[in-house]
Amino acid sequence: SIILPEEFYNLSIFTPGYQQKDNVISWLNKPSRIMLQFRAIFKVKLDLVKGWNLIGLPFEPMSVIIEDIFGDKVRYIEVIYGYENGTWYQWIGPDMPNTLTKLRGGHGYWLLANRPFSVFIRGQRLASLNLTDGWNLLAIPELDDISIGEYLVLYEGDAIYGFSEKAGRWKYYVRGAGGTLRYIEPGKGYWIYKGHFEEAAFSMPSVDGKVSSEFKKYSFIRDRHNVYTLGLVFSGVSISILMYRRKKRAGGGDQ
Repeated sequence: SIILPEEFYNLSIFTPGYQQKDNVISWLNKPSRIMLQFRAIFKVKLDLVKGWNLIGLPFEPMSVIIEDIFGDKVRYIEVIYGYENGTWYQWIGPDMPNTLTKLRGGHGYWLLANRPFSVFIRGQRLASLNLTDGWNLLAIPELDDISIGEYLVLYEGDAIYGFSEKAGRWKYYVRGAGGTLRYIEPGKGYWIYKGHFEEAAFSMPSVDGKVSSEFKKYSFIRDRHNVYTLGLVFSGVSISILMYRRKKRAGGGDQ
C-alpha cells in the first residue's frame, strides 16, 4: 500500500487492481511495479505574536491575495511590509491604497499584529530562492528546519539574519565568521545579504506618521565579528537591525 500526503490533488493511478480509502491506496494482487502521480499540497503554520513578526512562505500559497491567506484573521493585522530590490511595499488594510497586495513564496515580510494568532497556509509548490546583490528579505523554500551548514551548501548568501519574536532579538550567521543562528525555519523570514559587506541604510515608508521615514546612519555598535547593530523605530517600538561590514586594512586585506 501507499500512503499519500494528507492533502493532494490531480491524482492519477496507472496500475490497475487498486482500492483507495482516503489517502491510502492498496493493491490486492501485489503488483511488482506501481505507477501513479499526484501533486502534494504543502502546509505551514504561522504562530504570530502581538507586535512585529518576521514571516516568510516556503511555497506559493493557493491564493496569493493577503485577504485570502489570512481570512477573517486579517483583522488582527495592522500592517505588512515587503522589501524587494531596494524598495519597500506596504499593506495597511483592506480597500486601502496598498502597494503590497500579494504574499509570494520565497519572500519574507514584516507583519505587525494587534494580538497573538495562528494561521495555516496551504500551497501547491515550493518556491525558488532568488537573491540579488545586497540585502534580500526572503523565506527558505524548505518544509523542515535546515542547519546553517545545509543552507550554505544549497543556497547563496554571505550573511543571514533571523528575528526571534518571543525573545525580541536577532540571530545571525556570517559566512567565514560564524554567529548565533543555527537553523533556518519554514514560515520565517530572513534578511540575507549577497555580495561584499558594506554599511547599508534602509528607507522605510511612512504610514500616517506611524513609521519613521528614514533609517539613519549613526556610530554603529560593533562586536568582535564586526557585526554592527542599527536602530529602527516602528510605531514607537524600537527594533534593532543587524548589519555587517568587513573593514579593509591599510594596504589591503580584511580586518
